[in-house]
Formats: sequence, C-alpha cells, structure tokens
Amino acid sequence: MTVDRLDLTAMGIRTVRLFRSVCDAEHAQWEATHIFATAPNSLDGKWFALRREDAVEWGRWFFSKSGVRHDRIIAVSVPENLYDRFGPNYQKLDGIGPACFAPIQLLEGIVFEEVME
Repeated sequence: MTVDRLDLTAMGIRTVRLFRSVCDAEHAQWEATHIFATAPNSLDGKWFALRREDAVEWGRWFFSKSGVRHDRIIAVSVPENLYDRFGPNYQKLDGIGPACFAPIQLLEGIVFEEVME
C-alpha cells in the first residue's frame, strides 16, 4: 500500500506521481531539504520518470555512462496543475520510458514530501 505523508488527494487536489533516480549526493541534499535544486554546470531543471521501474532503469543507464551510482529513487506527488506546466514530455526518453522535464523555476521554493512506498 502506498501512503503519502501529505495526502493532497484528501484535499481534493489531483496529483501525478513522479520518480527520480538520484546519486547519493543528490539524495543527501533531498533528505535535508525536500527541495529539488540544481548543481553548478547542470541542467536548469530535473527529469522525472512516470514509472518507478523506468527511474530504476535510468539509474542503471547513468551508472553505465558515468560510473556514479544513481540507485536511490525519490517518488513525489506533484499537483496536476503544476505537472501540466512541465515540458518537454517524451513517451520513450533514451529508449526507456515516459518522462517529463520540470524547469527549476517551477520547482523553486516548493517543499515536496517523499511518497512512501
């Protein structure tokens, strides 16, 4: 059973569950803040998978390319009206699965609760 710490659906807010594969450093930053942030010399946003198994596969793909483990998965529920502003969206990003790009300016200042799975 999946339980959200902050149940937005109970407040009548429709949500979309997203998954992000991260390295230990990004996971530590997430644990401390529950805010998605960018690092210097990185993209100005975050890619999210729409399925957990795809996030796991991207983690394996990142490891094969960089040698850095990306085996931590952060799952969040995003209000649907925020998700609708994300883009681009791909049905098969990197040949793996559906994904969306969230520009960092849409994520700034939003504290997300991790979805417990």
